[in-house]
Amino acid sequence: MHGPVYRRGTFLWPKSAGLAFGRNLVTRLTGNDTYDEHLRAHETGHFFQQTKLGIGRFYGRTLQEYLKFGQEATYDTNGTLEFGANIYSLHRVGYFYSHQFSTYINPNNFNQYYPNVFPKIY
Repeated sequence: MHGPVYRRGTFLWPKSAGLAFGRNLVTRLTGNDTYDEHLRAHETGHFFQQTKLGIGRFYGRTLQEYLKFGQEATYDTNGTLEFGANIYSLHRVGYFYSHQFSTYINPNNFNQYYPNVFPKIY
């Protein structure tokens, strides 16, 4: 298995921050090193999810979750692929950014924002 290839910019959705398609991880870097590090880790989490699920199943499930919870809410909904990618970021770089709570989530405050949640990346 080959590792991911990191690319800058986005080419399909101009307002999105990142996109993972197979090995290609495309991110729109902001210049905020803390946020950008989380974003790269988040998209790397999607790379591993796609490796496990396959690209078709990954995007089919992502679409189902977007329709069920709303796109923004999936990032903070336990059990979704977006939340799983955030959890990957938490393990990889020690934090992720929550738009719902407008703060960085780390091991010290995770239970405050997500009580009784035992997350996994898939």
